[in-house]
Amino acid sequence: MLRLSSIAVAAALLVAATQVHAQTPYPQTYQGSYPTAQTVPPAQIYGNVPPAQPQVGGNVNWQNYLSTHVANNTPTVAPVIQYESVPQPQPQPQMQMQQQMQNQALPSYDSVAPAYGNACCETYPACDVPCQVTCTPPITARWIASVGAMFVTREPQDSYTFSYDSANEANQYVDAADADMEFSSGVEASIGRFDACSNYGWQVTYWQLFPGDESTQQLGADLSPGFLDGIRNYDQLDYSGGGVGDGATAADNVNNAQIHRLTRSWDLYNLEASGVFLMPQPQCGSLWHFRTLTGFRYLKFSESLLFESDPSETMIDGDADEYRIAISTDNQLCGFQLGGITERYVGSRWCVQMIAKAGLYNNHAQLNYFEGGSAGAATINNGPNAGQSMRVNTSTNDLAFLGEFGVGVTRRIGSAWRLGADYRMIGATGIALPTDQIYFDTRGINDVRVIDNDGSLLLHGATVRLERCF
Repeated sequence: MLRLSSIAVAAALLVAATQVHAQTPYPQTYQGSYPTAQTVPPAQIYGNVPPAQPQVGGNVNWQNYLSTHVANNTPTVAPVIQYESVPQPQPQPQMQMQQQMQNQALPSYDSVAPAYGNACCETYPACDVPCQVTCTPPITARWIASVGAMFVTREPQDSYTFSYDSANEANQYVDAADADMEFSSGVEASIGRFDACSNYGWQVTYWQLFPGDESTQQLGADLSPGFLDGIRNYDQLDYSGGGVGDGATAADNVNNAQIHRLTRSWDLYNLEASGVFLMPQPQCGSLWHFRTLTGFRYLKFSESLLFESDPSETMIDGDADEYRIAISTDNQLCGFQLGGITERYVGSRWCVQMIAKAGLYNNHAQLNYFEGGSAGAATINNGPNAGQSMRVNTSTNDLAFLGEFGVGVTRRIGSAWRLGADYRMIGATGIALPTDQIYFDTRGINDVRVIDNDGSLLLHGATVRLERCF
């Protein structure tokens, strides 16, 4: 009886000990280093002795808590106990934000500075800390491309007439100002690359106006009882096309004419390549942004003038008795310019822009001058230049000035698109114009050979463009 009681007491103690061991909870969150096993038999480390059984209750298998190489008897340091039921630590919010930025590589105007925001400032306001230290944006440099349409006109030139009414010399006609440039269309394209962290970039811009022409004319029949005559003294030039009533001098082809007609044509090309410095913002989130431009500019402006007279009919068709003055000038300005772009944000999508550029250029001016008709060039019939033909081809190099100013607005229409419009004025001096190459003394061929480049050019108009950031 006593023996049975002892066995019952021992069994009860064993059950109680087992329940205490089973009810001991594991911690749900583990903050420190995991504990290491206190006792590891040498055989488990060196592998030359069969592994000994743990000295703990038979319901615990220590092999399940050892690292793989320890469980396989690979020499190592003391094993680390791995509690698989302990949840892994969650990443901190800042780590999640950095991971999200690294996974996102979508182009956005917000990641370009200064015009479109600073990549660091969009996430971290500490702008006084260098960008590469404050954060690691996915892309700090962006490409920006744009295409647009231009609508440009030219300021009218001063009056320059070629004809008059023989009955009243005060009535003058065929004015070059009446054949001036109206609004001409053109195209513009630009591409650039800007780095928000280094504050440097570059930009290449090309635009051109499509060639155009304007004309004006006067019919002799509209001046009765007077006649349509030429203002210059064409008696000093010999030209004869051999037609009926065509005398020896050019006056027979220009005076008492049936028609005088004047046509002017032009074309304009512009190329700019500039280095851009993005001026650092004084504070994060500033609404004002500034860029400076330094670079190369090439502008080509060509203009031609054609005066035609027919003494026998009102149709200009190239007959031998038709007399013409054909002048073309070509101005190629090449040099360096300085400038800047100021931007002011109004709300989250609108931006006001101001642009200013100026520079000194070398103008390589070319002149082609001809007087005569299909029978050949007219010749001077008196004076020191007698016998010389009225044909000149020459060129020169001289200093010119060019400046540009514009104001405009842009509107963001997405994370990578903007729509912009601006109004510009472009002025240049030191330009050779066709009307400046004509002299009233028709014998002055020596004066024609010296290009007059004291003219000026003033263009103004609107540009509409679409920008893409990538």
